[in-house]
Amino acid sequence: METADWPVPGNAQEFLTPALLFDKDKINDNIKKTIRLAGGAERLWVHIKTHKTGEIIQMARAHGITRFKAATLAEAALLADCGAEHILLAFPLVGPAQKEYCRLAKNYPSSAFYAIGDDIGQLALFCKECRAMSLEIPYLVDVNAGTDRTGVRIEELSEFVEQAALKAGQRPAGLHCYDGHLGMPEEQERQQAVKQYRIQLEEQTARLERKGFPLEIRVMGGSPTMRCHEHLGPEYLSPGTTFLWDVGYGRRYRELPFEPAAAVLTRVVSRPEKNLFTLDLGYKGISADPPDRRGEIAGLPHAISLFQNEEHWTFYMEPGYEEQCPQVGTLLCVIPTHICSTCVLYDHAEVISEGKIRESWKIAARDRFRRMCPQREGNFIGEEEEKQ
Repeated sequence: METADWPVPGNAQEFLTPALLFDKDKINDNIKKTIRLAGGAERLWVHIKTHKTGEIIQMARAHGITRFKAATLAEAALLADCGAEHILLAFPLVGPAQKEYCRLAKNYPSSAFYAIGDDIGQLALFCKECRAMSLEIPYLVDVNAGTDRTGVRIEELSEFVEQAALKAGQRPAGLHCYDGHLGMPEEQERQQAVKQYRIQLEEQTARLERKGFPLEIRVMGGSPTMRCHEHLGPEYLSPGTTFLWDVGYGRRYRELPFEPAAAVLTRVVSRPEKNLFTLDLGYKGISADPPDRRGEIAGLPHAISLFQNEEHWTFYMEPGYEEQCPQVGTLLCVIPTHICSTCVLYDHAEVISEGKIRESWKIAARDRFRRMCPQREGNFIGEEEEKQ
């Protein structure tokens, strides 16, 4: 069994553990690969939910990427701070989030903001909020391609678009279609599944175009289905994990060319038995999703997870490999199975370049809400505004 190639940084002994590591050179390579796979930076509308980091946003912008997706208000605010040209909040705006998003757009007029929705009543409230602030934020209809998480079913799309335009007082600008349910390891099977729902989608959009609803913006797919959409139309492709990658996607989608660019630095803190060792890396330091195989120790393919607690992770060595059991104090790198929900556990990442840790980057949008919006003058979301 092979493990990912992730050597311990040369100066890692100086750092407390557990620590989140980013490899700057690998991130840069993954950005380039993402652009090549999409057929150009202009075809990308990339998600920042995985890294939530300003420096990676700026690296992407330096490569010509101008369109970004966010899952939270904090991520949208970070994108605005970074000067992102196009910002799509790809999450239903319900309740006070509508006003907060409008305030954000008002405060950053040089960025173009977009929203999504699948409920006509909520879209009407959002458009009303926009008009109250003299804004027009385009919205995309969220399409349910089979994930059954959010979105309008494809067969109901035509009627929904017409009703939304009528009752919200603003026509949809396009479609947002995430197909996260298409996680088959075989690329050909994924391609066939994408093609099948795309045929249905094209029938609906052609009908709408004849009725005067062109729906020009289309943000399609995710990281696993990126190549499946590549030749099917002029829409934007929307990967999120490709910049950092992880062993979960790496094991499942072997045809994709990305390398893990993030790891967690950890130390052996105990050897309770000859063939057992314990790391200072519990499920408060690495994603507990999925419940099994939460990560791989680089360079120790015969170390098998025994159990994990909040701050401890105990392994045993396979029979015949007991002599490889690491000593107390040994530094190791663990590649997470799920990097998205690992990054959010850390305030910052130690950044490797040319084999050593040389920088520290803040995971700037790890909070769900922006706690210091300048336009709020210190108010938190949910606080009563000053009386006039």
